[in-house]
Order: sequence, then C-alpha cells, then structure tokens
Amino acid sequence: MLAEHARSGLSFASFAARRGLEVQRLYRWRRALTSETRPAPVKFLEVCAPRGLASTPTVEIVLPSGVVLRVREDADTSAVARLVDALLEPERC
Repeated sequence: MLAEHARSGLSFASFAARRGLEVQRLYRWRRALTSETRPAPVKFLEVCAPRGLASTPTVEIVLPSGVVLRVREDADTSAVARLVDALLEPERC
C-alpha cells in the first residue's frame, strides 16, 4: 500500500479515502517500516578456536564489544546463545 501511495502522487488523506482506509493506518505502516523503528539487522560474530588449547577443545567467540568468550566445544549451544544475547544487550540484565 505504501509503495502504491508513493506512485499515486496523492496525499495520505486522499489516498486513504480512495482506498477506504483510515489515514492513521498508513502513518502507522510507514512508521513501522522506517529504518529507525526496525530492529537492527543480525550481525554475524567471528568464531574461532584458540591455538594452544589442544587438551581442552574450546571455541572462542569475539563479540563486537571486544568481549571474548571461551567455551568448551561441547557446550550447550542454547545456553551459549542465551549468554551471547545477554552480553549483546546489557540493559536486559
């Protein structure tokens, strides 16, 4: 609808009236789809196995903040994911 509105050249009020929509609905859709309100895209983190720790297989996870997590290779992946999520969003803690 928003793309159609943009092509129409009409004001939001005129376009909404012609389509039988509440004009506020168009404004809400536009606000919901702007980059400011959209969640940030997922960023992949570099994961590498540290050297010299052959006796204990570990994986090193480097977060964008510079925090480094070293976990056993056989660690529970869902627990590690929860930990990474918590560290990426410290305001939730």
